[in-house]
Amino acid sequence: MRAITLSLGLILSLPLGMAAQRLSTNNVRQLSLEQCIQSALQRNFSIQIRRADLEIARGNLFSATGYYDTALDIQASYSSLVNANSFNQQGFVIVGGENNATPVTSGFTGTLPWGLHYDLGADFSYNTSTTPTAFRQTYNMDTGIALTQPLLRDFWIDSGRLRIKVNRSALKQSELELLNEIHTVVRDVMLNYYELVFAVENVGVNQKALELAERQASDNKKRVEVGTLAPLDEKQAEAQAATARAALIAALQTAGTQQRVLINLITDNYEEWQNMRLAPSESLVAIPQSYNLPASWVEALTRRPDFNRMKEQLEQKGIEVTFAKNQLYPRFDLFGTYGRRGIEPSFSDALADVRDENLPRWSGGIIFSIPLENRAARGTLKARRAEREGLQTQLQQLHQDILVNVQIAVGAAQAEFERVGASREAAQAAEAAYDAEVKKLENGKSTNFQVLDLQKKLTDARSLHIRALADYNRALTELYFREGTILDRAKIKVDH
Repeated sequence: MRAITLSLGLILSLPLGMAAQRLSTNNVRQLSLEQCIQSALQRNFSIQIRRADLEIARGNLFSATGYYDTALDIQASYSSLVNANSFNQQGFVIVGGENNATPVTSGFTGTLPWGLHYDLGADFSYNTSTTPTAFRQTYNMDTGIALTQPLLRDFWIDSGRLRIKVNRSALKQSELELLNEIHTVVRDVMLNYYELVFAVENVGVNQKALELAERQASDNKKRVEVGTLAPLDEKQAEAQAATARAALIAALQTAGTQQRVLINLITDNYEEWQNMRLAPSESLVAIPQSYNLPASWVEALTRRPDFNRMKEQLEQKGIEVTFAKNQLYPRFDLFGTYGRRGIEPSFSDALADVRDENLPRWSGGIIFSIPLENRAARGTLKARRAEREGLQTQLQQLHQDILVNVQIAVGAAQAEFERVGASREAAQAAEAAYDAEVKKLENGKSTNFQVLDLQKKLTDARSLHIRALADYNRALTELYFREGTILDRAKIKVDH
């Protein structure tokens, strides 16, 4: 990249913008395309934002799986009640007293993946009754399990499992969004890197044009002084030199602007780079490619992150339709309970009742509930189905857009390669014509006007050639992006 390095040296020696500042070569940083891409992958703001979104999606999924968490509930209390003396209907005195209770309840509750809700618990209560003539204590124990299993509504999916499935799909979508952002940023870095290479090389073209114009003006001035050339020819050459100088200043400004655009893509701390001047270490080349449109279509429809993300969105919408359809069913649940009790004046005897199953208990039954109109569920299902159909149409549209855009990109790359060859021939021919015309002028067989005209055409032809080289590389980049193969082409492996 010798030509680019020399051009950067020229940039540093000339005014840039209104500040007209000078920078030493210590402010030049040479970067390859690979280095720019790696910096962007680490420090580009858009990628960082998508990575944060991915972490949010992971947190949401982890939170949703809490639906299956087992909850341990423990509650303990103490109560005391003092009763005054009273009379019954027969007129006998009912002696008052104090009743104390210390209940402790505990249990594990949760839901299993097939919708079974369980409640496994153990309750204990110590009760005392005190009167002026007696004291009584009772130990109550109750252990058991209660199960409820939906058979229709909430059987294969319920609100908790819906949330898990939706968040799992959202995580996949977030991963694809990050991948798509990486594709986009890599594409943008490549496009702007090639644009910077063009801008720097175009500075060199305009510098050569200025050198030719100033040399021509100097030669004309000498010829005017010796009387072999009219003063008008001197002014024409000076005007051409001034025009070339203005074109060089514009090219320098364009190169400076393009550097800032690229820096913005590859760093999250612009202040570190604001006084730097990037020197691309790679040159523009035109490597011929082979094209296979059907294969490119297959690649795009298989690997494009935006297309895969929309397919995942469609899958998510299908899950929501399934849940909405399930909510149309009536509630039909089976429930059952089983437990053992112990009620004794001593703790050990109450515990023995539980252990020996002296006081068992059990129950079972069904719960049946059906909304007579169920408008909420029917309306929700209708809306979810309409959303799914709309998303399906969007997916079909994106499918078609991908096919069209890939074909356009293939055609553009092929055309730009042909343009590179044509512009190279044009530049070579323009240089040969200019050199021949200069010799003719030196021998008095041409005019100053013809030399200046060919000089301008040579500058334009050189600029058009490097423009064609840049556009060809940009066209290939756009094709790789449309195919979804841009990371492979850039030899990048992405770890989310």
